[in-house]
Amino acid sequence: MTDPILVTGCARSGTSMVAGCLRACGAWTGDTIGPAPENLKGFVEHLTLRETVLKPTLRALRADTRGVKPLPSAASVKRAATKEAAAKFRADVQAVIQANGYHGGPWLYKDAKLSYLWPLVNRAFPKAFWIIVHRDSSDVVDSCLRTNFMRHHSLEPEFWLDWYAKTWERLVDLGATVGSRGAIVGSASLVKGERVLLAEICDKTGLEYNQDAVDEWIDGSLFGGEG
Repeated sequence: MTDPILVTGCARSGTSMVAGCLRACGAWTGDTIGPAPENLKGFVEHLTLRETVLKPTLRALRADTRGVKPLPSAASVKRAATKEAAAKFRADVQAVIQANGYHGGPWLYKDAKLSYLWPLVNRAFPKAFWIIVHRDSSDVVDSCLRTNFMRHHSLEPEFWLDWYAKTWERLVDLGATVGSRGAIVGSASLVKGERVLLAEICDKTGLEYNQDAVDEWIDGSLFGGEG
């Protein structure tokens, strides 16, 4: 099994949009969560991996399986990222995607909650290419306050600003750790038509950049609610 393309970032940052672009360029994603009122083009998030691998890992760390509150401490995740735990995580992921029909080639796994578990996931997949999706904090907070499955946690902008800051602390550490095995993609830039970085990522990860397919996937009119 080749190492994956891993897409993460704060929830409501446009991670689905970025993952969908890469799927349109040939990345295998398996059976993903489809459209919903909160994300009309689909979440591009593997349901079985989320429910049987990612959420149990968060639960074992006594963290919120939705990635809001409480978050796992960075120290606890690093302690949990043992050689044995990483090997189990890799084997569990491999079993799920092979059962879902993966037979080789570039594959992608997207989940905002990878922001919190990345030390373990990075050890499990030491050659993975990480994509960190960035969106301005004010836009993320606005989206959280308008999204049912987020806003029920809090209706206070200060709560979401604090959550955003804590998440970006983890993502900064992730970017510094993986170095050239990673890239920061601005989702708002993609909507504006800036696609050079996306094409470069495709070249690095064995995908074939498809401008028409990317243009078809990106819908700026929906980005206000994109997750």
